Amino acid sequence: MPVAMGRGAYVRMLAAVYAALFLIRIAFGVVLVTFPKYVPGGSDTLGWLSAASPLLELITIFFAPVFIARYGRKGILLTGLALGAVALYGLALTRAPLLLGAIYAVHGVASGFILVTTLAVIAKYAQPQHRGREMGIFNFVNIFGLVGGIVVGFLLSEAFRDDLEYTFVIAGALATLGLLYANRVIQLPPDEEDVAARERPRFRAAVRSMTNGRILLLTLPWLIVWTLVAAFLTFFPRITDTLQIGGVRTALSVLAVGALLVFAMLLWGWLADRLGHDVVMLVGAVGLALLMGTVVYAFFATQSTDPKVVFDAVMGHRVLIAVFLFAALAFAPAGLAAIADQAQGEAQGGAMSAYALTLSLGFIVGPPVVGEIATLDASYSMGGRLIVLFYAALALAILALVAAHYARRRGAPATPEVVHP
Repeated sequence: MPVAMGRGAYVRMLAAVYAALFLIRIAFGVVLVTFPKYVPGGSDTLGWLSAASPLLELITIFFAPVFIARYGRKGILLTGLALGAVALYGLALTRAPLLLGAIYAVHGVASGFILVTTLAVIAKYAQPQHRGREMGIFNFVNIFGLVGGIVVGFLLSEAFRDDLEYTFVIAGALATLGLLYANRVIQLPPDEEDVAARERPRFRAAVRSMTNGRILLLTLPWLIVWTLVAAFLTFFPRITDTLQIGGVRTALSVLAVGALLVFAMLLWGWLADRLGHDVVMLVGAVGLALLMGTVVYAFFATQSTDPKVVFDAVMGHRVLIAVFLFAALAFAPAGLAAIADQAQGEAQGGAMSAYALTLSLGFIVGPPVVGEIATLDASYSMGGRLIVLFYAALALAILALVAAHYARRRGAPATPEVVHP
Protein backbone atom coordinates (compact mmCIF):
# COMPACT_ATOMS: atom_id res chain seq x y z
CA MET A 1 0.00 0.00 0.00
CA PRO A 2 1.17 3.61 -0.56
CA VAL A 3 2.88 5.11 2.49
CA ALA A 4 1.25 8.17 4.05
CA MET A 5 3.36 11.36 4.26
CA GLY A 6 2.61 14.91 5.26
CA ARG A 7 1.61 17.05 2.29
CA GLY A 8 4.59 19.37 2.60
CA ALA A 9 7.11 16.54 2.91
CA TYR A 10 5.44 14.66 0.05
CA VAL A 11 5.58 17.65 -2.31
CA ARG A 12 9.20 18.44 -1.43
CA MET A 13 10.25 14.81 -1.87
CA LEU A 14 8.57 14.45 -5.26
CA ALA A 15 9.81 17.85 -6.46
CA ALA A 16 13.39 16.90 -5.60
CA VAL A 17 13.14 13.50 -7.31
CA TYR A 18 11.58 15.04 -10.42
CA ALA A 19 14.22 17.82 -10.55
CA ALA A 20 17.11 15.34 -10.34
CA LEU A 21 15.48 13.18 -13.03
CA PHE A 22 14.96 16.23 -15.22
CA LEU A 23 18.63 17.23 -15.08
CA ILE A 24 19.91 13.74 -15.89
CA ARG A 25 17.41 13.37 -18.76
CA ILE A 26 18.60 16.66 -20.25
CA ALA A 27 22.14 15.29 -20.11
CA PHE A 28 21.06 12.02 -21.73
CA GLY A 29 19.11 13.94 -24.37
CA VAL A 30 22.27 15.75 -25.42
CA VAL A 31 23.91 12.34 -25.90
CA LEU A 32 21.03 11.11 -28.07
CA VAL A 33 21.80 13.88 -30.55
CA THR A 34 25.59 13.85 -30.39
CA PHE A 35 26.21 10.10 -30.25
CA PRO A 36 24.90 9.34 -33.80
CA LYS A 37 27.09 12.14 -35.18
CA TYR A 38 30.07 11.05 -33.06
CA VAL A 39 30.04 7.33 -33.86
CA PRO A 40 31.98 6.37 -37.00
CA GLY A 41 30.33 4.03 -39.51
CA GLY A 42 26.91 3.49 -41.07
CA SER A 43 23.38 2.92 -39.75
CA ASP A 44 24.04 -0.72 -38.90
CA THR A 45 27.10 0.17 -36.77
CA LEU A 46 25.19 2.94 -35.02
CA GLY A 47 22.23 0.64 -34.41
CA TRP A 48 24.30 -2.06 -32.73
CA LEU A 49 26.41 0.37 -30.67
CA SER A 50 23.25 2.12 -29.52
CA ALA A 51 22.05 -1.19 -28.08
CA ALA A 52 24.94 -1.34 -25.57
CA SER A 53 23.34 1.11 -23.14
CA PRO A 54 19.84 -0.43 -23.07
CA LEU A 55 21.29 -3.94 -22.81
CA LEU A 56 23.05 -3.09 -19.55
CA GLU A 57 20.03 -1.03 -18.52
CA LEU A 58 17.86 -4.12 -18.91
CA ILE A 59 20.18 -6.23 -16.77
CA THR A 60 20.35 -3.48 -14.16
CA ILE A 61 16.57 -3.04 -14.07
CA PHE A 62 16.08 -6.75 -13.52
CA PHE A 63 18.23 -6.69 -10.37
CA ALA A 64 17.41 -3.13 -9.25
CA PRO A 65 14.59 -4.11 -6.84
CA VAL A 66 17.07 -6.34 -5.01
CA PHE A 67 19.59 -3.48 -4.65
CA ILE A 68 16.85 -1.06 -3.60
CA ALA A 69 15.69 -3.47 -0.89
CA ARG A 70 19.23 -3.83 0.42
CA TYR A 71 20.58 -0.28 0.15
CA GLY A 72 17.50 1.97 0.02
CA ARG A 73 15.97 4.11 -2.71
CA LYS A 74 18.06 7.24 -2.21
CA GLY A 75 21.35 5.34 -2.19
CA ILE A 76 20.60 3.60 -5.49
CA LEU A 77 19.33 6.82 -7.07
CA LEU A 78 22.55 8.64 -6.14
CA THR A 79 24.61 5.72 -7.47
CA GLY A 80 22.79 5.95 -10.79
CA LEU A 81 23.33 9.71 -11.03
CA ALA A 82 27.04 9.31 -10.25
CA LEU A 83 27.54 6.55 -12.84
CA GLY A 84 25.68 8.65 -15.40
CA ALA A 85 28.03 11.59 -14.93
CA VAL A 86 31.11 9.35 -15.15
CA ALA A 87 29.87 7.71 -18.38
CA LEU A 88 29.17 11.05 -20.02
CA TYR A 89 32.64 12.33 -19.27
CA GLY A 90 34.07 9.03 -20.53
CA LEU A 91 32.42 9.35 -23.96
CA ALA A 92 34.49 12.50 -24.56
CA LEU A 93 37.74 10.54 -24.26
CA THR A 94 37.50 8.21 -27.30
CA ARG A 95 35.92 7.56 -30.70
CA ALA A 96 36.94 3.91 -30.89
CA PRO A 97 33.71 1.92 -31.45
CA LEU A 98 34.45 -0.81 -28.90
CA LEU A 99 35.37 1.66 -26.17
CA LEU A 100 32.31 3.77 -26.97
CA GLY A 101 30.15 0.66 -26.61
CA ALA A 102 31.73 -0.18 -23.23
CA ILE A 103 31.27 3.35 -21.87
CA TYR A 104 27.74 3.50 -23.25
CA ALA A 105 27.06 0.28 -21.34
CA VAL A 106 27.96 2.06 -18.07
CA HIS A 107 25.52 4.77 -19.16
CA GLY A 108 22.88 2.02 -19.30
CA VAL A 109 23.57 0.89 -15.72
CA ALA A 110 23.10 4.47 -14.56
CA SER A 111 19.86 4.88 -16.49
CA GLY A 112 18.45 1.64 -15.07
CA PHE A 113 19.14 2.66 -11.47
CA ILE A 114 17.62 6.11 -12.00
CA LEU A 115 14.49 4.89 -13.77
CA VAL A 116 13.56 2.07 -11.41
CA THR A 117 14.29 4.08 -8.27
CA THR A 118 12.22 7.04 -9.41
CA LEU A 119 9.28 4.78 -10.27
CA ALA A 120 9.67 2.93 -6.96
CA VAL A 121 9.48 6.20 -5.02
CA ILE A 122 6.30 7.26 -6.86
CA ALA A 123 4.70 3.83 -6.47
CA LYS A 124 5.57 3.77 -2.75
CA TYR A 125 4.25 7.19 -1.77
CA ALA A 126 1.60 8.18 -4.36
CA GLN A 127 -1.99 7.65 -3.24
CA PRO A 128 -4.22 5.68 -5.67
CA GLN A 129 -6.52 8.66 -6.34
CA HIS A 130 -3.55 10.73 -7.54
CA ARG A 131 -1.51 8.00 -9.21
CA GLY A 132 -2.45 9.02 -12.75
CA ARG A 133 -1.45 12.60 -12.00
CA GLU A 134 1.91 11.60 -10.54
CA MET A 135 2.63 9.25 -13.45
CA GLY A 136 1.67 12.05 -15.84
CA ILE A 137 4.18 14.35 -14.15
CA PHE A 138 6.79 11.57 -14.25
CA ASN A 139 6.25 11.14 -17.99
CA PHE A 140 6.40 14.90 -18.49
CA VAL A 141 9.70 15.20 -16.58
CA ASN A 142 11.18 12.10 -18.21
CA ILE A 143 10.16 12.96 -21.77
CA PHE A 144 10.43 16.75 -21.60
CA GLY A 145 13.87 16.38 -20.01
CA LEU A 146 14.89 14.34 -23.06
CA VAL A 147 13.22 16.89 -25.35
CA GLY A 148 15.11 19.72 -23.65
CA GLY A 149 18.30 17.72 -23.92
CA ILE A 150 17.69 17.08 -27.62
CA VAL A 151 17.17 20.81 -28.19
CA VAL A 152 20.37 21.61 -26.30
CA GLY A 153 22.11 18.77 -28.13
CA PHE A 154 21.28 20.15 -31.58
CA LEU A 155 22.45 23.61 -30.56
CA LEU A 156 25.66 22.26 -29.03
CA SER A 157 26.38 19.94 -31.96
CA GLU A 158 26.20 22.95 -34.25
CA ALA A 159 28.32 25.12 -31.97
CA PHE A 160 30.93 22.37 -31.50
CA ARG A 161 30.62 20.81 -34.95
CA ASP A 162 34.32 19.99 -35.13
CA ASP A 163 34.74 19.20 -31.41
CA LEU A 164 31.72 17.08 -30.49
CA GLU A 165 33.43 15.70 -27.39
CA TYR A 166 32.74 19.01 -25.63
CA THR A 167 29.01 18.26 -25.77
CA PHE A 168 29.62 15.19 -23.60
CA VAL A 169 31.58 17.28 -21.09
CA ILE A 170 28.69 19.76 -20.82
CA ALA A 171 26.21 16.88 -20.46
CA GLY A 172 28.39 15.38 -17.73
CA ALA A 173 28.35 18.69 -15.88
CA LEU A 174 24.52 18.67 -15.96
CA ALA A 175 24.48 15.12 -14.59
CA THR A 176 26.90 16.14 -11.84
CA LEU A 177 24.60 19.03 -10.92
CA GLY A 178 21.70 16.58 -10.67
CA LEU A 179 23.75 14.32 -8.40
CA LEU A 180 24.72 17.15 -6.03
CA TYR A 181 21.15 18.46 -5.95
CA ALA A 182 19.63 15.05 -5.25
CA ASN A 183 22.12 14.30 -2.48
CA ARG A 184 21.35 17.58 -0.74
CA VAL A 185 17.59 17.91 -1.21
CA ILE A 186 15.96 14.46 -1.43
CA GLN A 187 14.72 13.35 1.96
CA LEU A 188 12.77 10.10 2.30
CA PRO A 189 11.15 9.05 5.59
CA PRO A 190 13.97 7.64 7.79
CA ASP A 191 11.87 4.75 9.06
CA GLU A 192 11.04 3.64 5.51
CA GLU A 193 14.69 3.78 4.44
CA ASP A 194 15.73 1.86 7.55
CA VAL A 195 13.20 -0.86 6.76
CA ALA A 196 14.40 -1.03 3.15
CA ALA A 197 18.00 -1.33 4.30
CA ARG A 198 17.19 -4.22 6.68
CA GLU A 199 15.02 -6.18 4.25
CA ARG A 200 16.49 -9.25 2.61
CA PRO A 201 16.17 -9.18 -1.19
CA ARG A 202 13.04 -10.95 -2.39
CA PHE A 203 14.17 -11.93 -5.84
CA ARG A 204 11.46 -14.54 -6.37
CA ALA A 205 8.72 -12.03 -5.49
CA ALA A 206 10.06 -9.54 -8.04
CA VAL A 207 10.29 -12.21 -10.74
CA ARG A 208 6.75 -13.45 -10.06
CA SER A 209 5.41 -9.93 -10.27
CA MET A 210 7.23 -9.19 -13.52
CA THR A 211 6.03 -12.43 -15.15
CA ASN A 212 2.41 -12.13 -14.04
CA GLY A 213 0.04 -12.51 -17.00
CA ARG A 214 -2.02 -9.40 -16.24
CA ILE A 215 1.10 -7.24 -15.95
CA LEU A 216 2.56 -8.72 -19.13
CA LEU A 217 -0.60 -7.79 -21.04
CA LEU A 218 0.00 -4.18 -19.98
CA THR A 219 3.77 -4.12 -20.46
CA LEU A 220 3.91 -5.67 -23.93
CA PRO A 221 2.38 -2.51 -25.49
CA TRP A 222 5.09 -0.53 -23.71
CA LEU A 223 7.73 -2.79 -25.24
CA ILE A 224 6.41 -1.90 -28.68
CA VAL A 225 6.17 1.81 -27.82
CA TRP A 226 9.77 1.97 -26.64
CA THR A 227 10.93 0.00 -29.70
CA LEU A 228 9.41 2.72 -31.88
CA VAL A 229 10.68 5.59 -29.74
CA ALA A 230 14.21 4.19 -29.44
CA ALA A 231 14.61 3.75 -33.18
CA PHE A 232 13.26 7.23 -33.87
CA LEU A 233 15.53 8.92 -31.33
CA THR A 234 18.59 7.01 -32.54
CA PHE A 235 18.26 7.96 -36.20
CA PHE A 236 16.56 11.35 -35.83
CA PRO A 237 19.83 13.36 -35.95
CA ARG A 238 20.89 11.61 -39.16
CA ILE A 239 17.42 12.13 -40.66
CA THR A 240 17.67 15.88 -40.05
CA ASP A 241 21.08 15.88 -41.72
CA THR A 242 19.64 14.04 -44.75
CA LEU A 243 16.77 16.53 -44.99
CA GLN A 244 19.26 19.38 -44.47
CA ILE A 245 17.30 20.82 -41.58
CA GLY A 246 19.46 23.20 -39.54
CA GLY A 247 20.09 22.76 -35.84
CA VAL A 248 18.19 25.91 -34.81
CA ARG A 249 15.12 24.98 -36.87
CA THR A 250 15.21 21.44 -35.50
CA ALA A 251 15.54 22.76 -31.93
CA LEU A 252 12.51 25.02 -32.38
CA SER A 253 10.47 22.13 -33.81
CA VAL A 254 11.44 19.90 -30.90
CA LEU A 255 10.44 22.66 -28.48
CA ALA A 256 7.00 22.87 -30.12
CA VAL A 257 6.52 19.10 -29.78
CA GLY A 258 7.79 19.35 -26.20
CA ALA A 259 5.15 21.96 -25.39
CA LEU A 260 2.50 19.57 -26.71
CA LEU A 261 3.97 16.82 -24.53
CA VAL A 262 3.79 19.01 -21.43
CA PHE A 263 0.13 19.82 -21.92
CA ALA A 264 -0.80 16.28 -22.98
CA MET A 265 0.96 14.48 -20.09
CA LEU A 266 -0.70 16.67 -17.46
CA LEU A 267 -4.15 16.71 -19.07
CA TRP A 268 -4.34 12.99 -19.84
CA GLY A 269 -2.98 12.11 -16.40
CA TRP A 270 -5.74 14.23 -14.83
CA LEU A 271 -8.41 12.71 -17.08
CA ALA A 272 -7.15 9.18 -16.42
CA ASP A 273 -7.82 9.59 -12.70
CA ARG A 274 -11.40 10.68 -13.43
CA LEU A 275 -12.46 8.65 -16.46
CA GLY A 276 -10.50 5.50 -15.69
CA HIS A 277 -6.98 4.41 -16.56
CA ASP A 278 -8.11 1.67 -18.95
CA VAL A 279 -10.44 3.93 -20.95
CA VAL A 280 -7.85 6.67 -21.45
CA MET A 281 -5.20 4.09 -22.32
CA LEU A 282 -7.48 2.78 -25.08
CA VAL A 283 -7.91 6.34 -26.40
CA GLY A 284 -4.13 6.56 -26.65
CA ALA A 285 -3.84 3.27 -28.54
CA VAL A 286 -6.52 4.35 -31.03
CA GLY A 287 -4.78 7.70 -31.49
CA LEU A 288 -1.45 6.01 -32.21
CA ALA A 289 -3.05 3.69 -34.80
CA LEU A 290 -4.72 6.64 -36.54
CA LEU A 291 -1.44 8.59 -36.46
CA MET A 292 0.47 5.80 -38.18
CA GLY A 293 -2.40 5.28 -40.62
CA THR A 294 -2.11 8.92 -41.67
CA VAL A 295 1.66 8.64 -42.13
CA VAL A 296 1.31 5.43 -44.18
CA TYR A 297 -1.30 7.08 -46.44
CA ALA A 298 0.93 10.13 -46.96
CA PHE A 299 3.94 7.97 -47.77
CA PHE A 300 2.19 5.88 -50.38
CA ALA A 301 0.18 8.77 -51.86
CA THR A 302 3.41 10.14 -53.32
CA GLN A 303 5.29 8.12 -55.92
CA SER A 304 8.61 9.77 -55.13
CA THR A 305 11.45 8.18 -53.17
CA ASP A 306 13.17 11.53 -52.57
CA PRO A 307 13.27 12.00 -48.74
CA LYS A 308 12.45 15.71 -49.02
CA VAL A 309 9.42 15.10 -51.23
CA VAL A 310 8.15 12.34 -48.95
CA PHE A 311 8.69 14.51 -45.87
CA ASP A 312 6.71 17.39 -47.43
CA ALA A 313 3.90 14.95 -48.32
CA VAL A 314 3.67 13.74 -44.73
CA MET A 315 3.75 17.27 -43.30
CA GLY A 316 0.93 18.22 -45.67
CA HIS A 317 -1.30 16.42 -43.14
CA ARG A 318 0.13 18.29 -40.15
CA VAL A 319 -3.28 19.06 -38.60
CA LEU A 320 -4.35 15.41 -38.53
CA ILE A 321 -0.90 14.38 -37.33
CA ALA A 322 -1.05 16.90 -34.46
CA VAL A 323 -4.55 15.78 -33.40
CA PHE A 324 -3.75 12.07 -33.52
CA LEU A 325 -0.39 12.59 -31.81
CA PHE A 326 -2.15 14.41 -28.98
CA ALA A 327 -4.60 11.52 -28.63
CA ALA A 328 -1.77 8.97 -28.76
CA LEU A 329 -0.06 10.68 -25.82
CA ALA A 330 -2.99 9.62 -23.62
CA PHE A 331 -1.43 6.16 -23.52
CA ALA A 332 1.61 7.21 -21.46
CA PRO A 333 0.19 8.37 -18.09
CA ALA A 334 -2.82 6.04 -18.24
CA GLY A 335 -0.68 3.05 -19.24
CA LEU A 336 1.75 3.58 -16.37
CA ALA A 337 -1.05 4.08 -13.86
CA ALA A 338 -2.76 0.90 -15.10
CA ILE A 339 0.43 -1.08 -14.42
CA ALA A 340 0.62 0.34 -10.90
CA ASP A 341 -3.04 -0.61 -10.39
CA GLN A 342 -2.15 -4.27 -10.91
CA ALA A 343 0.00 -4.55 -7.79
CA GLN A 344 0.21 -3.17 -4.30
CA GLY A 345 2.69 -3.27 -1.47
CA GLU A 346 5.94 -5.12 -2.10
CA ALA A 347 4.77 -6.37 -5.50
CA GLN A 348 4.58 -2.77 -6.70
CA GLY A 349 8.33 -2.52 -7.22
CA GLY A 350 8.31 -5.66 -9.35
CA ALA A 351 5.41 -4.36 -11.45
CA MET A 352 7.20 -1.09 -12.15
CA SER A 353 10.40 -2.98 -12.88
CA ALA A 354 8.48 -4.97 -15.50
CA TYR A 355 7.62 -1.67 -17.19
CA ALA A 356 11.23 -0.49 -16.92
CA LEU A 357 12.41 -3.74 -18.50
CA THR A 358 10.26 -3.05 -21.54
CA LEU A 359 11.96 0.33 -21.89
CA SER A 360 15.39 -1.29 -22.02
CA LEU A 361 14.25 -4.08 -24.33
CA GLY A 362 12.74 -1.52 -26.69
CA PHE A 363 16.02 0.38 -26.86
CA ILE A 364 17.90 -2.90 -27.40
CA VAL A 365 15.64 -4.13 -30.19
CA GLY A 366 14.59 -0.90 -31.89
CA PRO A 367 17.85 0.66 -33.20
CA PRO A 368 19.45 -2.54 -34.58
CA VAL A 369 16.22 -3.74 -36.22
CA VAL A 370 15.38 -0.38 -37.78
CA GLY A 371 19.04 0.08 -38.75
CA GLU A 372 18.93 -3.17 -40.72
CA ILE A 373 15.52 -2.28 -42.21
CA ALA A 374 16.90 1.12 -43.23
CA THR A 375 19.85 -0.54 -44.94
CA LEU A 376 17.48 -2.90 -46.80
CA ASP A 377 15.14 -0.02 -47.66
CA ALA A 378 18.04 2.00 -49.09
CA SER A 379 19.29 -0.92 -51.17
CA TYR A 380 15.89 -1.08 -52.94
CA SER A 381 15.46 2.75 -53.05
CA MET A 382 12.09 2.59 -51.29
CA GLY A 383 12.34 6.02 -49.65
CA GLY A 384 11.64 4.82 -46.12
CA ARG A 385 8.48 2.86 -46.94
CA LEU A 386 9.71 -0.35 -45.28
CA ILE A 387 10.36 1.52 -42.05
CA VAL A 388 6.93 3.17 -42.13
CA LEU A 389 5.19 -0.17 -42.69
CA PHE A 390 7.15 -1.62 -39.76
CA TYR A 391 6.00 1.24 -37.51
CA ALA A 392 2.39 0.88 -38.68
CA ALA A 393 2.35 -2.86 -37.97
CA LEU A 394 3.61 -2.27 -34.43
CA ALA A 395 1.00 0.45 -33.86
CA LEU A 396 -1.75 -2.01 -34.79
CA ALA A 397 -0.23 -4.57 -32.41
CA ILE A 398 -0.42 -2.02 -29.56
CA LEU A 399 -4.08 -1.36 -30.33
CA ALA A 400 -4.84 -5.09 -30.30
CA LEU A 401 -3.12 -5.65 -26.93
CA VAL A 402 -4.76 -2.65 -25.27
CA ALA A 403 -8.16 -3.63 -26.64
CA ALA A 404 -7.66 -7.15 -25.22
CA HIS A 405 -6.80 -5.70 -21.80
CA TYR A 406 -9.82 -3.39 -21.91
CA ALA A 407 -12.13 -6.26 -22.84
CA ARG A 408 -10.76 -8.37 -19.99
CA ARG A 409 -11.17 -5.57 -17.45
CA ARG A 410 -14.63 -4.51 -18.59
CA GLY A 411 -17.10 -5.31 -15.88
CA ALA A 412 -14.35 -6.07 -13.33
CA PRO A 413 -14.45 -4.39 -9.86
CA ALA A 414 -13.21 -0.80 -9.82
CA THR A 415 -10.69 -1.54 -7.10
CA PRO A 416 -7.17 -2.43 -8.23
CA GLU A 417 -6.32 -6.07 -8.57
CA VAL A 418 -3.67 -7.28 -6.16
CA VAL A 419 -0.83 -9.40 -7.45
CA HIS A 420 0.50 -11.47 -4.57
CA PRO A 421 4.16 -12.38 -4.67
